[in-house]
Amino acid sequence: MKKEEQAGTFRFPAVRLTRLARVLGAVAVAAAVAACSMETATSPVSDAGGVRAANVLPGSERLASERLASGLVRTKPITSPLTARATFTAKGGKLVIKELGVTLTVPANALPRDTMTITMTALPGAMVVYEFEPHGTVFRTPLTLSHKLKGTKYDPTQDGRFGGHFTDRSKVDNLKGQVRITETASPFIANGSFNFKIGHFSGWMMSSGFADEM
Repeated sequence: MKKEEQAGTFRFPAVRLTRLARVLGAVAVAAAVAACSMETATSPVSDAGGVRAANVLPGSERLASERLASGLVRTKPITSPLTARATFTAKGGKLVIKELGVTLTVPANALPRDTMTITMTALPGAMVVYEFEPHGTVFRTPLTLSHKLKGTKYDPTQDGRFGGHFTDRSKVDNLKGQVRITETASPFIANGSFNFKIGHFSGWMMSSGFADEM
C-alpha cells in the first residue's frame, strides 16, 4: 500500500477531476444567471434624484433630463398647504381633499406592504400640484389621481396636457407657474375630471404642456 493511501488520502484520476470541475462550473454559472434575472425583475428603477420609481406606465414617458412643465392653474390660488392623511390596507380605498376636488384612489393589493399611511398635500399657489408621502414608495399596481376641472382654468382646446412627476418641492416655481419634472403620465378626461395613473411617489402635477412648447 502506498504511503498516501495509508494516511487516508485518495487521489481522483485527472480525467475525473476535469469533468467534476466542468460540472461545478456550469452549476455556478446557471446560479449566477438566475440570480441576475431575479434582481432585474424585482429591483425598482432609480431616477436622477435618487427616488425609487416604478417602471413607466404604458403611454407615459421617463424623460432623459428634467424639463419645465407649465401647471394647470386654479381659478382661486390656495395660500397655505392643505393635507389629507389616511391609513390603507390591502383592501385599498380613497384619499380626498373635497374642497379642492382631488381624489387619490388606491386599488386593492396595490400597497408594497400590509398597511401604509399615505399623505397627500396640496402645495400653496395657483398651480394644481400635490406632494405624496411616503416619498419614493413604489406600488404593485398603479394608483389613480383625479382632479375636478371645475375650479381650474382648464382649456379643452389645448392638446399638451399630461401628469408630471417631480422629486421635491424645490422643483416647483409658483412665480413662473412651472415645475421641473422627470416623467410624464398620460391623462384622460372623464366625469369632469383630469385623471392619470401613477406607479410611485413623490410629487405629481396637472400640466397644460411643456413650457418651451407653449
